[in-house]
Amino acid sequence: MQQVSFNNNNNIPTSSSSSKSNNNINGEEMYLYAIGGRSFGKTIGLTNRYSFQTKLWERGPTMNEPRGSLGVVFTDTGLIYSIAGSGVKSNLNSCEYLNVNKPLKEQNWTFGASLEVPRHALSATYSIESKKIYCVGGWQYGKESCATLDSLHFMNNNNNGNMTNTTTTTTQEGQQEHHQQTEIVVEEEELQKKWISCPRLITARKLHGVCSKNNKIYIFGGTTAGTFKPLTSAEVYDETKREWSPIRDLPRPAQCCATTVCNEIYIILWGNPKNIGILHYNTSTDTYVKISKLPISNWFGFAVTSFGTKIYLVGGIENGKWTGAFYSFDVLTKIWEQLPSLPFVRRRLSAVVYSKKISIQDNQINGKRKMDEYMKQNYNKNRNNNNNNNNNNGKNKKKKRKMNDNNYNNNENMKKYEKIALVVEYDGKQYHGFQAQDNTNDISIQTTLEKALNMICTIQGRVNSAGRTDSGVHAIGMVVTAVVPSLSVSNDILLKQFLQKLRTRVPKDISIRTICKVAMSFNPRKMAHNKRYTYCLALDMPIALGRQYAWDVSCWNIDITLLKDAAKCFQGMHDFTLFCERQKDIVNFTKKDNNNILTISNVIINVTNSRDKKVYISFEGKSFRHKQVRKMIHAIVDVARGVKTKEDIETQLVVLDVASSSSSNNNNNNHNLGSNDGVIRTKTKIPTNPTAPACGLTLSWIDYGEGYSNLCMKEEKK
Repeated sequence: MQQVSFNNNNNIPTSSSSSKSNNNINGEEMYLYAIGGRSFGKTIGLTNRYSFQTKLWERGPTMNEPRGSLGVVFTDTGLIYSIAGSGVKSNLNSCEYLNVNKPLKEQNWTFGASLEVPRHALSATYSIESKKIYCVGGWQYGKESCATLDSLHFMNNNNNGNMTNTTTTTTQEGQQEHHQQTEIVVEEEELQKKWISCPRLITARKLHGVCSKNNKIYIFGGTTAGTFKPLTSAEVYDETKREWSPIRDLPRPAQCCATTVCNEIYIILWGNPKNIGILHYNTSTDTYVKISKLPISNWFGFAVTSFGTKIYLVGGIENGKWTGAFYSFDVLTKIWEQLPSLPFVRRRLSAVVYSKKISIQDNQINGKRKMDEYMKQNYNKNRNNNNNNNNNNGKNKKKKRKMNDNNYNNNENMKKYEKIALVVEYDGKQYHGFQAQDNTNDISIQTTLEKALNMICTIQGRVNSAGRTDSGVHAIGMVVTAVVPSLSVSNDILLKQFLQKLRTRVPKDISIRTICKVAMSFNPRKMAHNKRYTYCLALDMPIALGRQYAWDVSCWNIDITLLKDAAKCFQGMHDFTLFCERQKDIVNFTKKDNNNILTISNVIINVTNSRDKKVYISFEGKSFRHKQVRKMIHAIVDVARGVKTKEDIETQLVVLDVASSSSSNNNNNNHNLGSNDGVIRTKTKIPTNPTAPACGLTLSWIDYGEGYSNLCMKEEKK
C-alpha cells in the first residue's frame, strides 16, 4: 500500500511508504461495505465488504433488486438501509435493509418500507439525535429533479430488553475509558413503518451532498432540472423547527458528496474542480476552507463514507474509465492513503463503514476527542514554525501566505468586480430603518441585504441606497447598489440566476424586484433625477386590515378641500428647515450654507371610495430631508381638521437668512423681519413641526432618466 501526502508549498502529491495502516482503531473489527452501482452500463445489486483487519475484499449478499445511484445509511441498530435508486428498467421506490450484526454468511437483504415517489441520484443521511433516516431530493420518474424530503423513524426510544455490552479502551495518556455499546433489537413491524413527508427543499436537486449534525440536515451543490450545470447553492433543514434556510454557497459549482467527521462537516467535490477536492464547512461562521485536492484527477461518481478521523472514497470513473480506486484521507494529518482496489469496478455506488464495538455516536465523540488532542499536541510546534517563518525574507513571507490562503470566504484572487443595482421592495415594520445602526442590535434593511448577498458571493464594501428610510417606513422602488465579483454576473443567464438566488435568501418581507449591471461610477443617491414618496391616510373608520400601511385619522373630521389646499402649499421651491428633524442652529447661519432649500416638483392627491376611505398624498422631488414628508403630512392634517390654517404653512415655508458677516458686529438679537429683497430674516431657532407616524409612508419610485429606465417602477410611476 502507498500513503499519498501533499507538499505544503504546491499541493503536489508525493508518495511515501508505510509499513502499517492506521485504519484499524484500537484493533476492533471494522468493515467497509460497497453497495450497488452501475458497472459498464449495467445496474448491479452486488455488495462487497472490505476488512480493515485482513485488508481483503470479500463478496457479500446481493440485494433483491439491482440498484444504482441509491441512498445508503448505517443506523444505530446495526442495519444498513439502501434506499430507492435506478433499477434495471426504471427508477425504484423500494428499500432494503441488511443486518450486519450477523455473520457474513447469514446476512441477507430484506425489503423495508417503500418511498412514495420512485427516484434515483438521491442522497440519504442518518440523524443521530432524532434516530431518523432522511431521503433527500433525487431524479424522479427519470424526468425532473425533485425537492422532496422524506424521513423514516423506525426505532422506539425505550431500550427495554436490549443487550448492553461494555468495552474498555485506553487513551494516549494511559487512562482507561469504558464504553457501553447497546445492541438494539428492532421488531419487524418497526421496519415496515411508512416514510413521512417533510417540508420541501428550497431548490430541487440531484447528485448532491447530504450530511447531518446536531439535529440539522445540510445539503450542498448537485444539479437541477433542465440543465447539467452543477449548482453552488446550499441549504440546511432544522429538525426541531421543521424549516429550511439557505446557507453560504459553495466556492465552486459541483456535484458532490458530504460527510460528518469528528462532528465537523466535509464536502468532497466530484471532478476535483480548480484543484478543490475536499472542503471543510464551518457551521458557526458559515464559511468554507479548502483542505486538499483529490489524489485522482477527473474523478467522478465515487462513494464517500467516514469513520474515526478518516474519510473513505471508493469506486467511480477516473478520467473517463471505470475504476475500483479506494483511498482514505485523514482530516488531522491531511494524508491520503491508497487502499486495495474494489474487485468489481463500478460508479454511482454507495458505501458505509461498520464497527462492532463503536457506535455511531461514540465514533463522533472519539473522533472529536482525537482532533482536540491532535490540535493540542501540535499547538506549540505550529507556533514555533510560525515564529521561524516570520524571520524569513518579506517577499517569501508574502508569497507563502498567498500560496497557502485556502479560505474561500476572502478570495483575493478575484480581482475584477462589477456593480449591480437592485430595485427592492420591503415592509419596514420590523426594521430599524434602511441604514445600519452603529452600536446597536437593531435589524436594518441594509444589514439584511448584505447578509443575503454574502451568502451568494463576497461583496466588496457595503451596499449603498438612494435614500435612508426611517424606522417603520416602507418602500416599493428603493434602488440599492452592491459591488460583486464579475464571475457571478458576467452574462444575462448568470445575472438571472443571481437574482433567483438572492430572492430565496432574503426574508419574506423583502422582495428583490429587478436587477441590472451599472457603471462603477453609478451613485444611487446623487444620480437620482426624481423621487416619489406617498403617504396614506385612512379617513372613514378605524381600520383593522392594512393598519400598518396607513395613518388612521378617522377620529377627526377631515375636510378634503382644506387638505388639498394645504398640500399644494408645498409645491415649488421653499425653505423646509421647519419641516426637518435636525434643525441647525440659525445663529450665524448664512443663506449660502442653507441646504434645506428644496424643490417639490409635483404634489398628487388621490381619494379612494373604497370600504375604508383613504387619501394618498404623493410628493415628487429630487431630494428630501430627514422626516420631511412626515412633518409635511402632519401639518396638512392639522389644516384639514381645523387646528391650523393654510397661511400658517405658507409662513413656515420661508427662506431663513442671516445678515452677512459685515453686520455680525451688531449686537441686536431681535428678529429682523424686513429687508429690501422681501426675504424674511431671523436669528432665532424656531421649533419644528410634529411628525406623522411612519407606518403610512412609502417610497414609491426613483427616476434616473432614460439611461436607467429599468430602475424606475413604471407601473408605480403612472
